[in-house]
Amino acid sequence: MTTFDAAQLALFSGADVVGNLADLAARIREWPDLPVQQRRAFLSALNTLARATGRPLAALPVAPAPLRAILNDLTPAAAGISAASWNNVRSLLRRALALTGVALPAGPSRDARSEAWQALTDGLPDFRARHHLTRLSRHCSRAGIAPAEVDDAVLDRFLAHLEADPLVARPRSIHRDAIREWNRHAGVLPGWPSRVLAPPDRRKGRVLPQDAIPAALAADIAAWRSRLAGENLLAERDFRPLRATSLATRERQVRALLGALARDGFDLTTLRGLTDLVVPETAARALTVLLREAGGEPTFHTGQVAGLLCAIARHHADASPAQVAQLDRIRRRVTPPASGLTPRNRTRLRAFDDPRRLQAFLALPQNIREEVRRAGRPTRALARRLRTAVAMEVLLMAPIRLRNLRSLQLGANLLRGTDGTLTIVLEQHDTKNRLVFEAVLPAESCELIELYLARYQPLLCQRPCCWLFPDEGGDGPMSDDGLRQSLMTLAHDRCGVVVNPHLYRHLAAKIILDRQPGAYGLVRLTLVHQTVATTTSSYAGTETQAAVRHYDRMVQQAREKTPAAVPRRRGSERRRA
Repeated sequence: MTTFDAAQLALFSGADVVGNLADLAARIREWPDLPVQQRRAFLSALNTLARATGRPLAALPVAPAPLRAILNDLTPAAAGISAASWNNVRSLLRRALALTGVALPAGPSRDARSEAWQALTDGLPDFRARHHLTRLSRHCSRAGIAPAEVDDAVLDRFLAHLEADPLVARPRSIHRDAIREWNRHAGVLPGWPSRVLAPPDRRKGRVLPQDAIPAALAADIAAWRSRLAGENLLAERDFRPLRATSLATRERQVRALLGALARDGFDLTTLRGLTDLVVPETAARALTVLLREAGGEPTFHTGQVAGLLCAIARHHADASPAQVAQLDRIRRRVTPPASGLTPRNRTRLRAFDDPRRLQAFLALPQNIREEVRRAGRPTRALARRLRTAVAMEVLLMAPIRLRNLRSLQLGANLLRGTDGTLTIVLEQHDTKNRLVFEAVLPAESCELIELYLARYQPLLCQRPCCWLFPDEGGDGPMSDDGLRQSLMTLAHDRCGVVVNPHLYRHLAAKIILDRQPGAYGLVRLTLVHQTVATTTSSYAGTETQAAVRHYDRMVQQAREKTPAAVPRRRGSERRRA
């Protein structure tokens, strides 16, 4: 494969600014010294990328961050090609981007490590450590930085280097893992430098640490949280006590407001309690900081914390009606208009406008069952694959929330009927909105689950258990993060779509509304919403495409039934008329 020397790269980078992949394609076509075969390969890779994204080359940026976001959502399945072909497309894209200086050119220099770094990494005790430190060792070798010279400034430059390359999928994770592995061996492994690196704090300054809250204010926050939890059984209350997760969210939102004030130079010691926080001038100051940091536009977060301030003023601080009204006016200004699903969720659901992709996604659990059966003797790897397929099947047939999914337990909320059916039963205390949920699973779903329980689930338990999705390292169910990641990885790798567990609920609404536009009552019953208003506000506009398709068919049918043209009347007849 052709390589590029410094003179060629300088010649190319001296051309006009390349802002998108269409500009890059034009430069490749115009480059006189590029062999014809290499030119065709570059242009083919760019066109494949355009087809996979459904966007023209002019709409695909060269800038690292936005291009990375696009590439991270793509897989061979999404591109409709094999894994080997997709790797070739990525390699060609990297080489093409090297012409603009965006990505490092491919070549032996990417693998070169100095003798000092080679000796240091060769002494690492396990593969994980060597893997997590590979990129750092290559980066430092290229920059002429010895292991003993590594400090926080070097790691900052390493992160900047990673973020400048759009083909690096998770630069912050690579940076974090490198620091973690470095610190794990610092001063412990013979020959390893003793300096400990500062771990990254992704939320630094956003949420005020607990120990930075003044004592009087912290005591009032604790009392407010206790009231929301309903801990005092003798106290009068006109609300339903909050769950632990909701309490943690509310407290984090209060600390986010305090963090915003601290960043703005506000003296937090003047806040003796939450009553002082909901003073309109103080609340407006905190929300102004959050609004400014969000780019000046209202967001879901600013609307939520503003609503929390109103609730604190009304129910905890006993604020005057005038003060509550003023806070409510502020809330309306920082709350975006309700418009159904978020742009991100609409984009992810749009992938299922393709009937073939939707069919492949819906059939995936049963396809995996057949793959596992053909693989022969059950193994732990096959058991993990089938476990994820079972989780996906349950979400497709009964779109429950992740917390309820991971807690499914045979004999408790997953009941066997005498006829061999399986029924999911969630009582009021199990569901978010305190509504009972029951769903009898179809026969093919029951067969999949029974196969999994009989032959594969026992391989994942340390001892016999009834959890449908057991944690391999303990006696309980899988963690939220573990189950979420396994589901997302399966959908991404096999169907080329980004689907988190909650998006299954949105997909259920889409499937219903695509086939029956306006059937919000059916969506409400399926998703167990309390009111149709909740359903309508969440999914308004989801069925627009289906409604327009129905209308188009009506127009086409009317065209087919158009009567013969009415004969024109003669002039004398028109005059008599």
